[in-house]
Amino acid sequence: MFLSTNSKIFFLLIWLMISGACASAQKIEYSRQTFSHPYADVTQLVTNISGKHHLITFLSDKKPAIHIFDQKLQLVSQREINFRFKKQQVVHVIPFKEHYFIYVHQPAGENVIWRIDEDGKAVELSAALKGFIDSTLKKRITNIEISNNQDELFITSNIYYPEVETVVSTVAQMDKDLKVVSTNKLAFPYKASDRLKQVELHGKDLFLLKRSVDSAGYTLHLMKGDRATGKITRCSFSSNVDYTLAAFNNNSSDSSITLYSIVRNDIFLTKVNNNLEEIVPVSLVKGQFRGRVASTFFSVPGMKESIETTLPLFSTQYTRPYREPLLPTVDAIANEPSAFQRMYETNDQYAQRLFRETNINNRSNSDSRLRQNRQLTPSFPVRISVLDNQFKLINSRIISAEEEDKRIETSSVANVQLKGKNFYIFAQHFPGKKQGLLAVTNNEQNEFTTSDIRVFEKYNFLLQQVQAVDYEYILLPYTHKRMMGLVKITLN
Repeated sequence: MFLSTNSKIFFLLIWLMISGACASAQKIEYSRQTFSHPYADVTQLVTNISGKHHLITFLSDKKPAIHIFDQKLQLVSQREINFRFKKQQVVHVIPFKEHYFIYVHQPAGENVIWRIDEDGKAVELSAALKGFIDSTLKKRITNIEISNNQDELFITSNIYYPEVETVVSTVAQMDKDLKVVSTNKLAFPYKASDRLKQVELHGKDLFLLKRSVDSAGYTLHLMKGDRATGKITRCSFSSNVDYTLAAFNNNSSDSSITLYSIVRNDIFLTKVNNNLEEIVPVSLVKGQFRGRVASTFFSVPGMKESIETTLPLFSTQYTRPYREPLLPTVDAIANEPSAFQRMYETNDQYAQRLFRETNINNRSNSDSRLRQNRQLTPSFPVRISVLDNQFKLINSRIISAEEEDKRIETSSVANVQLKGKNFYIFAQHFPGKKQGLLAVTNNEQNEFTTSDIRVFEKYNFLLQQVQAVDYEYILLPYTHKRMMGLVKITLN
């Protein structure tokens, strides 16, 4: 079959229109320069600090290096922080609009903290932190959490007093030089058999989630402490089946709180308002772990962050820096049917004498912009589900690790929200040692769509460091041979 010249031109125009439409859905930009990749022990990306992006590398026995990129991904400068990093140290980064803090916790020895501005200038504040611990916490050996709460710096410490069955939380607001602005103490009831699941500061309130057990079964208690008055409010959910990896999400748009947990092989979900009054009844989403699924994500309308639940089968093989239970515990999955009850109560401040203390292992909750994404080993299928506002299942899709012509790394998933849509980013591998990225999202009809992100096939992308900038685009580091750089990806 032969085509006329006009017909050829017509089909060429159609092809160009289709190609242009596909290209407009993605825009990929690489940094204009790269730097020597030192095979760092820790890599941390901090985005949009007064318009600049910092890529920090920590190498054992070396000074941490800060590589500073501008908005055009031009590498403008490189600086070092004046201390030598050790492998056993734990790094926390707390970002603000014009600066960020690097807090390095040492299992034994003095902790160090630095304030870094947009140009990479580092100011050490370790002496001020030690002075705060010595004066306010009375030199107690305790882990602290440093957090950004509504663009204000806070330090939170939790200590358990077994004789009076109480956890005392100290919440201190600090200025940028780590000088105390205000200090509040809250007392939460806590028994030796309780398991602390999560502590999070949100606005003027401190929220604490614990799981209790007695002869009647298991109970989740979500407690809210008002820092101004000391008043403790509590809501509770009882079951004859244990709660596994329980956690909660604060929704800043309406101040609601979503509480969730694995119960047997089902997902327990409920929502309360800021007074801890139930606004969405308890729902059980069933069958989410069928088909060898090890991890499942829930997208809920109005929530900026997806809910993730993961079977504890692999709990020793991955890191959960954002939802780590705050006391060492092993949760078992029970085999009894579920039966939920709820009760609501308000208590006055718990004023009790304080005796011998025991420390609570309170790991830092990273800011959502710096959340490291989950890594499971080995790769098992991942389920992505869409729920309605009442937590009823609308649609779901399983992402398998093995496809016909490629292998998808379901063990590493980056979840970001861009322009009101949830995206799930996976690394994928093709024959010939080629690599790529896969984006999964759902449209307005809640139908799932997948698309290949057309990145350079020879690059290795650090999905654990994906950052959504202003909900408009994502940034993540990449490596190629011994070089490292940044890539900016815009998805529509």
